[in-house]
Amino acid sequence: MREIIDKALTNIDDKYIEEALADIGDTQAVKKKGQKSVWNKVIAIAAVISIVLASLTITAAENYTAYKMLYSVNAGMAKKLALVNESCVDNGIEMTVEAVNIDGNTADIYISLRDLTGDRIDETTDLFDSYSIHTTADSMSGCESVSYDEETKTKTFLISIEQDEPIVGERMKFSVSELITGKTETHCKLDITDKLEITKGFVSSTDLPVRGGAGDASLDIDAPHPILKTTPEQGFSPVSGVRVVGYGFIDNKLHIQTYYENILEYDNHGFVYLVDSYGEKVHYNYSLSFWDEEGTGSFDDDVFDVSPEEFEEYEVYGEFTTCGTNIKGNWSVSFWIDNKQ
Repeated sequence: MREIIDKALTNIDDKYIEEALADIGDTQAVKKKGQKSVWNKVIAIAAVISIVLASLTITAAENYTAYKMLYSVNAGMAKKLALVNESCVDNGIEMTVEAVNIDGNTADIYISLRDLTGDRIDETTDLFDSYSIHTTADSMSGCESVSYDEETKTKTFLISIEQDEPIVGERMKFSVSELITGKTETHCKLDITDKLEITKGFVSSTDLPVRGGAGDASLDIDAPHPILKTTPEQGFSPVSGVRVVGYGFIDNKLHIQTYYENILEYDNHGFVYLVDSYGEKVHYNYSLSFWDEEGTGSFDDDVFDVSPEEFEEYEVYGEFTTCGTNIKGNWSVSFWIDNKQ
């Protein structure tokens, strides 16, 4: 409060403040002739302070609304946060650092995003791992979606960052450089036996630009694995941005391969699974992912411990997440911090 009032007073010419204070302190000045001049100056100062207090009340109300949203999701974290309310605007989108908690080598940052010019921010908006606190230490982080306000088109997030060294200094810089929005979740049955011919050829994973794997804990992605030989042009598209490009059997195991377009821009991803005659889901034993020739799209080769004879008893389904819009910008806010180290 004192800091805000002090800041407001700096907008009044020093000579008027000094004159007003001097006049108030000078008992000789309290005369009918001088009273009007003195009190006009005092009233002017008081008016500025009242405007500041009114502004502070509005800010507190806005932060209280944001605080309530976070409190409903994570009450323990909400109690630790100190209000910040610092904003910046780029590409017509406002980012506000609502509150922050710094404790040793960890930072919890509560932010909001609001589209000032359209409807680009929605409940699916994602920071796409493009956020950062600007320190020299290595760190790991996570981002949790807190809420979306349909009326104000405002999305809020809680970002947690932990680094190898204590967070030091009096100010912190937090930035975001990329947003994805307009996400679509698609769950559907895949009639691969009707829409896709069985793939006969295969290659070794050691000949492909493998970028990761999932499933079996003993999976060694650097070891050779047989992979269906396919191209992005094969197969069919259950949803824009995704293609089912092949299925086949290698060493009596079922392989189903999908291709996700432009994952670096839109984070298209998903998986396929089987459903048996009892309605039970059967997930892959392991999956390997590798880049396309351009290094922008990704193939996923999902492997099931299912023989050709057993496969006749199963149906194939897919769950896919695709994105419609990528928004780039430079949202950056610096603010004072209180490190509890």
